Amino acid sequence: MRATLVSTLLPEQCGIASYSSALAHALHEVDTTVEVSLIAAPGFAAQERDWACVARALEAHDSDVVHFQHEFGIFGMGEQFLELLEGLRARGRPIVVTLHTVHTNLSVDFGCTWPDAGSRPLAARDIERYQRRIVELADFAVVHHAAIAQVILRHGAPAARLRVIPHGTPVLPRQSPAAAKTALGLDPDCRILLAPGYFRRSKNILRLIEAFADVARRVPQAQLWIGGHAREQTPELRRYRRDCEQAAARLGLDGSVRWLPDPIDSASMPTLFQAADVICCAYEEDTWSASGILHMALGAGAPVVASRIPKFSELSGGCDDLLVRPSDPSELADVLIRLLVDDSFRVVSAARLSQLAEQSAWPRVAALHIDAYRRALRPALAHAGV
Repeated sequence: MRATLVSTLLPEQCGIASYSSALAHALHEVDTTVEVSLIAAPGFAAQERDWACVARALEAHDSDVVHFQHEFGIFGMGEQFLELLEGLRARGRPIVVTLHTVHTNLSVDFGCTWPDAGSRPLAARDIERYQRRIVELADFAVVHHAAIAQVILRHGAPAARLRVIPHGTPVLPRQSPAAAKTALGLDPDCRILLAPGYFRRSKNILRLIEAFADVARRVPQAQLWIGGHAREQTPELRRYRRDCEQAAARLGLDGSVRWLPDPIDSASMPTLFQAADVICCAYEEDTWSASGILHMALGAGAPVVASRIPKFSELSGGCDDLLVRPSDPSELADVLIRLLVDDSFRVVSAARLSQLAEQSAWPRVAALHIDAYRRALRPALAHAGV
């Protein structure tokens, strides 16, 4: 079976590119008869979206299944993408689309959105109709957890074409935080709270710094490491960064807050995540998606504190006590402190997170994708008399 993934590609600094690379590797690891090729998606800038070029590349690959890794920041919201899907469907090409982000017409936080969105409300574009049409044109649409599926089903998408497949979790060799810190040349007794990823307002860093002030008073050896690299340096984001830095200075945290100026490269990311005593995901956004950072943390065996928002609904079962209201720094501080000082709570939390990691490990996720590909192929094979 030949599968073509249409996605942003490494070394581009993009979570979707990392996801697609991991998926391609896992597919071949699980079944060596699966041949995977990758085609570069149109790009982040609207003027780079050469759909004819994508169509020609897909024709040249002549694969059995075409799998789009859809994110509005990559594919935009133009009719051309729907027309591409319609053309593939008319020619009988099996299509799978992973919807990495789902919105409603009431969404106010666009997340990693398309560059031509501006400030126009999503209701004016009827994004619910647009997403529903993607599902209708695909043989299968993949979403990463049940909460996303429930939203898009409410928009009228056909249930028979929807598949819930978790975001993959890397299977990493276990290493204690102390050993990982030693490997990085750090004091093994320091306590690291890591807020990784790109710097943007929805990461809620200001509230995290306010919470960390309480943590530092209770655990003086604690350090807060913040991903400080921004994709786009807008005036608003620069002001927000200054607000965060000034808050850290006002709270006396200058010596214990560290800004990471560059994105974490893929080679050092596992060790850094294993060195972290807690991964902090106190985001404040309303997009329906999954978190690659959460799954990297699960693979590293690192405790996670996350916001009680749709993005982290995977934790709402056995790990509900690790979820906090993003608007409440005191609640966030309480859970962070408990993870740092309460050994039994940390052990129990780690065991529950380990179960989630096993359920979403890349080999299992790849096998679920292969099953979806084969099911998508059946109508085409039947039509061909195979």
